[in-house]
Amino acid sequence: QLQLDRALARAGEKRIEIAKAADNPFTKGTARANTAYKVGDFYAYVETDLESKSEKQRFTDTVKEVRENEIVFDTGLVLDLLGNLVQRPDGQRYTARQDQPLEFAVGHSWTTRYSVRNEQKGRSASIEFEFRITGKERIVVPAGEFDCFVVEGTSKGVNDLGNVLTNRLKRWFAPERVRRQVAHELVRTATITRKPKPPAYRLPPHVPPTFERVLVSVRRELVSFKQA
Repeated sequence: QLQLDRALARAGEKRIEIAKAADNPFTKGTARANTAYKVGDFYAYVETDLESKSEKQRFTDTVKEVRENEIVFDTGLVLDLLGNLVQRPDGQRYTARQDQPLEFAVGHSWTTRYSVRNEQKGRSASIEFEFRITGKERIVVPAGEFDCFVVEGTSKGVNDLGNVLTNRLKRWFAPERVRRQVAHELVRTATITRKPKPPAYRLPPHVPPTFERVLVSVRRELVSFKQA
């Protein structure tokens, strides 16, 4: 939809307006993502462990370049105009994906499939995510109080080692005030299969052939931001 809007704008045409849902009691209103990033915009976050609540890190992403289809931050993070991941600061790259919508309305759902590759480690994975805007909620974070759309997602995928990866994601967006997410929770687990070592190694009876490991369990909250 965003690509169509931009193509129409280049041709001097008006974008296609989605029917308003303000009178629909189930949507609780709609909002449109703000894609007008500018060099110098910044978003500061604090990240905590979901279980212990202990602080893990603080970081600030500042826009250093705005390309035709990408936003490049000084940390090495690259997003597309909607805020979907293109590249993480560690260099991990993603194929086209959509985990953030152009139009926010409660009940909207979609599925996205993509691949991710870390060239430095030579690792890759394929993921399928199902997303749904489940409601609206007012939350308080260090940056202030926000009325947010709540986006929840679950995924399953497999990496090049044959391990099954699952993600549970919950994000809070206030698109009329902040271009990026206000808060974010992620739990990622891997079901790992132990492979016998050659030539005829067998696992001891007390060692299960598969086990589950929590790889990520974090919450991020917006601390401060500046938008031109």
